[in-house]
Amino acid sequence: MSRIMGVIEAIPALYKRPKDGMAYNPQIDGLRCLAILSVLVWHGGLRIVRHGELLDPGGGRLERLYAVLPHGEIGVVLFFMISGLIIARPFLGDPSRPVAPGKFYYRRFHRLYPPYLIALGLCSIPVFLDVLHHNHTWRITPTESFVASMAYVHGVVWNAPSMFIPPLWSLEVEVQFYLLFPMLIVIYRKMGASRIASTLAVLALYVVTLGYIHGLYGFDGRFRFGLVTHLPYFIMGIIVADLAERHGATARRRAGECDLLLCAGLVLFLLAGLALTRVNAEARPPVLYSALQALSMLSCLCVMVGAMYGRRGGALFGNAWICLTGTMCYSIYLVHVPLMEAIETVVLHRLPATSPVLLGMTDAAVLLPSVWLAGLGFYIFVERPFMNRQARPVPSASLVTEAALAAGTALTDGAQAVVGSATQPSSAPGS
Repeated sequence: MSRIMGVIEAIPALYKRPKDGMAYNPQIDGLRCLAILSVLVWHGGLRIVRHGELLDPGGGRLERLYAVLPHGEIGVVLFFMISGLIIARPFLGDPSRPVAPGKFYYRRFHRLYPPYLIALGLCSIPVFLDVLHHNHTWRITPTESFVASMAYVHGVVWNAPSMFIPPLWSLEVEVQFYLLFPMLIVIYRKMGASRIASTLAVLALYVVTLGYIHGLYGFDGRFRFGLVTHLPYFIMGIIVADLAERHGATARRRAGECDLLLCAGLVLFLLAGLALTRVNAEARPPVLYSALQALSMLSCLCVMVGAMYGRRGGALFGNAWICLTGTMCYSIYLVHVPLMEAIETVVLHRLPATSPVLLGMTDAAVLLPSVWLAGLGFYIFVERPFMNRQARPVPSASLVTEAALAAGTALTDGAQAVVGSATQPSSAPGS
């Protein structure tokens, strides 16, 4: 038993984020964990409600669950703000750092596209075989959807998310932001000392304009699944990066206040998610739409500052398991919806259950751990080798055994140094 516990305890150290030339802030991965959990709870909850409706049509006992689920959109907002933060911070911390678009695009492509393409290929198999994920009301073919998904243009071209992995729409938005980022960061750095205030003013006007456009034209997939709608979140992330560079030292000295800010941010984060659920992330009145965007950004801002600089918040978001979950969030994001759909269709729908509530509890107990484990496997064997240009290869069985023995010994004689040396990356590659 101690050896098994040793294996489990060694996992966060063995598969932590590879080092690069920049200082590692574990709380950023902790924030990613919060974002991916928000998405998982939302998508898992939707399937639980739908499963309950199949078992008990009109009963409504699980239908009430929908109203208390924070919408996964709030997690996507946090993801976008984190992207703006981590990509902009090196250029703001070193104003003389050159912006090289070719190098930037290559690193993003190398980091993200191979796992994306592998996940897309795997998840397309049941669709092409007409087993899972095929909505027969679609007006396009699986081939058309696949090609558009490969090129990150599905939402723009087909006015809808991918039929293989619906959440890919947000990754398309990420790529659109990457294409603009070199130009945006050059403009931002040239704005001078008042750039934060100036950008916030422009951002406020932009959000108000978005609300008006959305209220005027209603739902449109090219608007909903495009960068125009979500650009404020990335820009807000850049502002957070600038604030961190300018006032990070002051924030660290006021850790207690940052903890309070984190508490307030988590409450606002929950309220924003619930408000987005009530309007299905598509508020029609312009004022409400703009207000929800502003509330979402404010809540994520408070959470980010509290997690990075709070004493208790830093300890919570810096927990090894939370950081590991955040590190592998890309893998989880890629596989979670197809896997949930497969588990529901192949396994859970066949259970001889009569109680929707008991069925819902069973779904939750099966879906979330299954997705986490599948995400871990995809992260280890597919994503991690592409996280940087010189990534350490997947550890061999002997290395895993060695780590397990070392961790088991650490339980009795405190030999944590052995684990640390056995799991230390052999190089410091860029990510």
